[in-house]
Amino acid sequence: MLDEAGAKKLWKKGTATGDTYQEIGDRGEQVNRAALYERCAVNLCVPNGPATLAWLGHRMKAITFAMINDHQDAMTRDAWRRRGFVVGSQFHGVENRTRFVWEPDTADVIVRETLDFLGRQP
Repeated sequence: MLDEAGAKKLWKKGTATGDTYQEIGDRGEQVNRAALYERCAVNLCVPNGPATLAWLGHRMKAITFAMINDHQDAMTRDAWRRRGFVVGSQFHGVENRTRFVWEPDTADVIVRETLDFLGRQP
């Protein structure tokens, strides 16, 4: 059993280890995550951190659904336009590996877009 001084010492070591993990471990996880995403035939995403990783990765294939969300200020049609996007458009030069879907993400839309992206007919 630790006395108060021993507990403080252990807590301090644990905090330092936690800080090191946050600094180094998180980066390692991102590299591992990127490698996993690169091996997928296609990643199905919503606009968030992993989707951004896929958009910027050179070997990741991704479809991003739910590009419009009127319940989030940053995801409305006007918000996209203010940032210079043409609603319904795609990033130029990466069409073979990433696609934005600008319509509601129903099951039918997800299946249709995924099969089309993979070169299959629904």
